[in-house]
Amino acid sequence: MVGSTPEEASLFSFPRTFIITGASSAEQYSFLPEAIRAEARRRMVTRFYELDRRNPKAIRIRDDHFVYLREDRSYFTRPYASGDKAQLLAMVVLVAEKEIIANRRLCALEDRPERNLIDLDVIAEHQSLEIKTAGLQARHLRIPFKIFDTSRLEVRDVAQAVSAFIKEVAVRRG
Repeated sequence: MVGSTPEEASLFSFPRTFIITGASSAEQYSFLPEAIRAEARRRMVTRFYELDRRNPKAIRIRDDHFVYLREDRSYFTRPYASGDKAQLLAMVVLVAEKEIIANRRLCALEDRPERNLIDLDVIAEHQSLEIKTAGLQARHLRIPFKIFDTSRLEVRDVAQAVSAFIKEVAVRRG
């Protein structure tokens, strides 16, 4: 579901965290202090949850990380949002071989210069932390968790697989 009302559609037309902070690009956003980005994420999630409560049949996919790599190469774990237990159907982590991730980042460097990290060891460590953190959070929230390996899949195939999983979870949840 990508916005069924004009208000919802506007949330998806440009990354909400950019709008909240006033940043005009991913690169500009990446240079904002961590505290400002964290508050923007919190406000974005709160706004999405408000929309969800107005339309409980809507299923939204929130593209987010569970762990963020800081400039000093330490990690920040995304905390639970207060509404996560009531709002989230499942958690999904998309993974790929570290060489494939590095190649994808190189190919997208012109559009996403802030994603210039192609150190294979750091990519592998970050991916491992994403899987571990998502699994722990899903277990804590008592929601399904699934890992999709995207190494050999086209974007369309990944989207279809994730969509099928989410629909299956939604049917089971009732």
